[in-house]
Amino acid sequence: MDFLEGRTVDHPPFHPILMRFAAKYSGVNYRDFCLNYADKCSTNLQCAADFSYDWVNVMSDPYAEAVSFGTRINYPLNSLPVVEALLVNDIQDVDHLVGSIENFLPLLSANQVFSGNSDPVSVIQNGTHAQVEASFQSCDVTTQGRGIVSAGCEITPETTVERL
Repeated sequence: MDFLEGRTVDHPPFHPILMRFAAKYSGVNYRDFCLNYADKCSTNLQCAADFSYDWVNVMSDPYAEAVSFGTRINYPLNSLPVVEALLVNDIQDVDHLVGSIENFLPLLSANQVFSGNSDPVSVIQNGTHAQVEASFQSCDVTTQGRGIVSAGCEITPETTVERL
C-alpha cells in the first residue's frame, strides 16, 4: 500500500503476469486454467506464495475477453487457445499499440501507477540477469518511481523458475 500511496518503498512492487506459466508450474492444464476461475485463482495463489510477489492478479487472457465480444475460440488441453472466428488479424495487432509509457506519465492521477514494461520473451525468458535488471531500472526511471515491476504481457511457461 505504501507504493500506491506514494510513500518510499525498499523496492518497486513485483507483479508478474502469470497464466501459462502458472498453469504449468501448478500442474493444471491450460484449458482448465482459462475456463475455470477456481483453477486460475489457485494456480496464481500458489505462485504468489512460492515466488513472494507482492499481489495476486487473476486477469483474464485476451482470448477470454474476445469471447465476450463474439469471437469463437477453441481451447486445446495445454497450448494457446485457437481463434476460430477472427475479430482482428492477429492478437499482436492489439498488444503492441502502446508506445513508450513515458508519453502517458502526465495522464496519471496521484493514485495511479504503471504496470508492465519488460518484454516477457526477449528480456524475462531469454535475457541475461543484467538485461532483466536494466529493464526494471529503466522502468523505474521512465515512470519516475511510479512503475510496478512486471512484464508487458504474461510470463511464458518456458521461463525458468529461477527467472522469477
